[in-house]
Amino acid sequence: MNSLAYFAKLENESEEGLRSDPLELVLGRIYGGPSGKYFNKIILTIGNGREAKKFDVSNNAVLTVGIPDPSNVMIFCFSALADDETGRIPGESNGELRLDKRLLGFGSHMLLIRNNPALSARITNAISKNPCLYSSKYFQGGYGLVEYVDLERTSGNIGLFRKDKKYSWQHEFRFCLGVRNEALNPVGAFGLQIGDISDITELLSLESILQKPFTINRRVVKKVGNEYVDVALTSRGNR
Repeated sequence: MNSLAYFAKLENESEEGLRSDPLELVLGRIYGGPSGKYFNKIILTIGNGREAKKFDVSNNAVLTVGIPDPSNVMIFCFSALADDETGRIPGESNGELRLDKRLLGFGSHMLLIRNNPALSARITNAISKNPCLYSSKYFQGGYGLVEYVDLERTSGNIGLFRKDKKYSWQHEFRFCLGVRNEALNPVGAFGLQIGDISDITELLSLESILQKPFTINRRVVKKVGNEYVDVALTSRGNR
């Protein structure tokens, strides 16, 4: 796992960016001046007591709050096809979803997780056994889907689980850990040992996955007593 500081400072990537994101370090940001129905006023105070002088620096000022200790905050990222708050997968159209060819920038193959609960249990077990790991309120629960929004001159919360919409093709799910200095390797990264996962994963050629769209099947169920019973199955295509 690499740190927020690492991803924020990556160089020599394409203009579109794969992993590099300078906003990884930012917890929140406020632009001075008009902001929708409001006006963000930023006052700079220099000196103390009667000698203090105040300056209105609202015009063109940006107030940024960073995530503490970014070199010790590790993140691990997946691509996850999951419904958002609208009940649809972002990018879905007519019951199909095509993955973006820019994913090839990450490598020629993908590791498909066949058993999500089992992977989660192994990660949780490894975390619980390592005394050098810690959590923080800044981690916002520690895992989840990334929300993609327009962050161009946007004031407000950013944090670990909001990224600019230009990255939305990545469909990112991530989890994060705080890692004490003594557990970091010489280049500042961290290896979480979860054991062999070949029994719950499958290695696939990414090129073969990109050739055809995914067909999305959704089950409709209702609760009968203590069980859930299928009501209908919506299906398009045969993939």
